[in-house]
Amino acid sequence: MMYAVMSVFSGFRAIFALFSAPISNALTPTIFQIFSFSGAFIFNIIVTFTFIVMNNERMSADIRTAKEQFEQIFNLSPDASLITNLPNGKIINFNLGFLNFTGFSREEVENKSLLELNLYEQPADREKLLKAITDN
Repeated sequence: MMYAVMSVFSGFRAIFALFSAPISNALTPTIFQIFSFSGAFIFNIIVTFTFIVMNNERMSADIRTAKEQFEQIFNLSPDASLITNLPNGKIINFNLGFLNFTGFSREEVENKSLLELNLYEQPADREKLLKAITDN
């Protein structure tokens, strides 16, 4: 649609250039030249903006799909899976496999840290694990 409008506009511009009076001073623009340049400039801005918005929407949809797929894999996995905040060990997300493996209820796990749930035999084990993760 936009290209059709631009084509019609360019056609009028060409017809005007062919049948208008000769230009006496090439450096003095006519009102039609000003409007035609401005129109083309605005049209290109609109097309560019539309292209950016379309790409942004497509990428957002791709990200949303990937996130949904990850959540399904994470939540439906029979293996115990847990996502924690590395510095403080706060549990961000867990799956049903984790609850089945540990015997905790959902309410017992939510908003807790690994240390609060006593998942480490020795609290120093967490520090060793953190050191191993951060060193690699």
